[in-house]
Amino acid sequence: MPCLRFARLALIVSIVTFSVGPVANAATNLVQVIEHGATNYVFSPTNLTISLGETVKWTNGNATVHDTTSRTNLWPPRRLTNSPPITFSFTFSNAGAYPYYCQIHSGGHPEQTGTVFVVSANVPPLVSITTPTNGATFFDPANFTILADASDSDGIAQMQFFRGTNALGTSTISPYSNNVTALSNGTYALTAVATDNLGAKSTSSVVNVTVVFPPVISLGALQVTNGIFHLRVSGGSAGQTCIVDASDTLPNWTSIFTNIFPNTTCPACPFLDVTNDVSGINQRFFRSRVFP
Repeated sequence: MPCLRFARLALIVSIVTFSVGPVANAATNLVQVIEHGATNYVFSPTNLTISLGETVKWTNGNATVHDTTSRTNLWPPRRLTNSPPITFSFTFSNAGAYPYYCQIHSGGHPEQTGTVFVVSANVPPLVSITTPTNGATFFDPANFTILADASDSDGIAQMQFFRGTNALGTSTISPYSNNVTALSNGTYALTAVATDNLGAKSTSSVVNVTVVFPPVISLGALQVTNGIFHLRVSGGSAGQTCIVDASDTLPNWTSIFTNIFPNTTCPACPFLDVTNDVSGINQRFFRSRVFP
């Protein structure tokens, strides 16, 4: 028998704890009945705006008995007295406008009315920088466009762009963009801040970009063997992309080689060997390009 009583007690405690938790997180808004002599009765505040899930509590600190009555039949007349203290609380679970009045004094005091406006919580927008990507590298002086994307149920009012704490500009039309020009050598943190039509703001994840000095590239001819031209491109850094173009009739160029400089260190600095069939060609020009 003692074990059975203990089990029942544990069950009751568990149920009470579960039901009280969510209520403690919801806001309760107070509405008082105010009497200005015997000529003017009002609910204060008369118009109240709350969020979904919040509660309104009506109180009356006067000797005169009042009530709160929903005009939309959401709740029946509820008496509000000072002695004994009788209050009424209602939790609103749907958005909308809910007018109410004092039924007791509806004839002599038509001013004793009020409205509860219930609004959905404004969810901040989702925002991200789509271009450039995090970790992107550019050559000094860097010129590129920052592109950002945002979504919000209320609509986007504006997009602000930042480099660190420095404001770069504001865009109000999608696709949201900002042009960066002549950015010098260094590492920079880019962010975008979206503001929705109701004023809520969100900041994107940081996109870090690096600007480096461009390398000095040398394109050297090694030899021609059986109509094959052997070239060596050097001067780039590991991970940089090299493109070699060829032309028989300037200024028309055709790409003949694309590769990435290997991760080697000096004295065997990163280089790339290129071969090109030049048999039957009287002359050919070559050039090399490097990208971060």
